[in-house]
Amino acid sequence: MPNAKKVDTLTSAIKNAPHQVSQQVADQLIPDQVMTNKIWFGIVLTFALVLGATTLALVGATFVGFWRKIDPANVQILLTVFTTSAGILAGFISGRASTSKVRR
Repeated sequence: MPNAKKVDTLTSAIKNAPHQVSQQVADQLIPDQVMTNKIWFGIVLTFALVLGATTLALVGATFVGFWRKIDPANVQILLTVFTTSAGILAGFISGRASTSKVRR
């Protein structure tokens, strides 16, 4: 059976099913709040670790720059990663805070 036919069959079955049955199917397919929170925590933790590592690398590059010549391109790459990580984390924080109301 082609995929389009399968999609049509499943769609019509869910539409014609009683509301409780379609709600149970939706509840099984959509992750619950606990799993969503774990996913968000993992994403934010990863970007926070990248931000911390690039901060340490930039500080280290500044101190090493007193004794050695450092390639400015490498420092620019670190600075780009730093600002990108900081911007992404700021976006996560502002986006998550703005949707704290319960949807009905």
